[in-house]
Amino acid sequence: MSKKSSFVGWLFVIVQFLLLAVIVFTGETGSTVAGWVHTIRTALILVGLVIGVTAILQMRKFLRVTPMPAEGAVLLRTGVYGLIRHPMYTSLLCLTAGITLGKLWYMWLVWVVLLAVLMAKSKYEEGLLQARFPGYKEYMKEVGGLLPGLGVGKG
Repeated sequence: MSKKSSFVGWLFVIVQFLLLAVIVFTGETGSTVAGWVHTIRTALILVGLVIGVTAILQMRKFLRVTPMPAEGAVLLRTGVYGLIRHPMYTSLLCLTAGITLGKLWYMWLVWVVLLAVLMAKSKYEEGLLQARFPGYKEYMKEVGGLLPGLGVGKG
């Protein structure tokens, strides 16, 4: 892995974690939050946790915060990775959407920036994965990027 790839990868991680910190630790909640908002928040957080924990358990020792594939990693095409190419990013988006829901409107701007960063990070990562795994381009044609079916055929 080149120094430039490593630098770009870590830059994505730093920006991602700064945005996560802003979402989690700042922003007031609106003065009145309806009960149904709490229900949706809880559901989004639970879905995010389930997807994230499942992906972590499936990836195990090959899990990395940077987009660079780990040495010895294999291309996973089953389980949650058979439904979504980037389940950890989906998990983060669900969790942070749940946290953001009920906060003041401007926090959604931060969430949209996080979405854009994760989409750019996934595109960068997919270039590295295509170079590493000969079957990755075919995988992209079969499995959605952040949601099942979304982004299929973009390989």
